[in-house]
Amino acid sequence: MGYAQGLPGVGGGMKKVTYVVVTLALLLGVVYILLLTGWLPLVPRGGLVKVNVLIDYGNGTRVWYNGTVLERGSTVLDALLAVADVEFEVGAYGAYVTSINGGREVRFDGGGRSWMWYLYSEGGWVLGPTAADRYHLTHDSCIKWAYT
Repeated sequence: MGYAQGLPGVGGGMKKVTYVVVTLALLLGVVYILLLTGWLPLVPRGGLVKVNVLIDYGNGTRVWYNGTVLERGSTVLDALLAVADVEFEVGAYGAYVTSINGGREVRFDGGGRSWMWYLYSEGGWVLGPTAADRYHLTHDSCIKWAYT
């Protein structure tokens, strides 16, 4: 038996350090994913935000609701509910919008039309990464609901 192996805390210590580092890396990865998808909002409650909401009815009609005032921490669904008559269902993955101002989802074999939401980024419109009730808006967010 070598000299170092007989000392207390020597030998198995590297395994413990590796275990702690791997555990912390996994935990940080999970938190990062939760923040990215909107499941864990980084937005504190309290105060107000202004957002811009576009509803594109898919027939050439597009209506903007600029400067919509919401409570800080509000979601994409909250913004839509503030400006339109909305019907939606809530499932395991969150809220699914079925109708906006009477424009209802249409389903048939091989296709259909439904409402999708998008977030404006520097590069243009990006499909929302999660359900509308799980994505928290920040000041000056710009969202679009499109009937496609």
